[in-house]
Amino acid sequence: MSLRNVRAADGRAVLHRRRSRPVHLVELPPESRAPVLAAYQAAGAERSGQSAARLQARFDFGLDPSATVADFAQIADRYPVFGVHDQDEEHRCAG
Repeated sequence: MSLRNVRAADGRAVLHRRRSRPVHLVELPPESRAPVLAAYQAAGAERSGQSAARLQARFDFGLDPSATVADFAQIADRYPVFGVHDQDEEHRCAG
């Protein structure tokens, strides 16, 4: 789902993994994005190794592979980040 579609659907989406589940995507404000972006970069390094992480850091973010959360904070307004909330749980909490 594209960013425009997520916003047009007011965050409603369906994730398809082992099963389909309705979710609500909530866009994080720029000041909350840096730790998520840094964790994404770190997970890529763990999963694919340092060589791939160097490429990812430069290609995806234009940063050095040793970038800190503060470095990510400088660019966070250019990278939308969404929290994924299970719609069924939201309905249980609201009701």
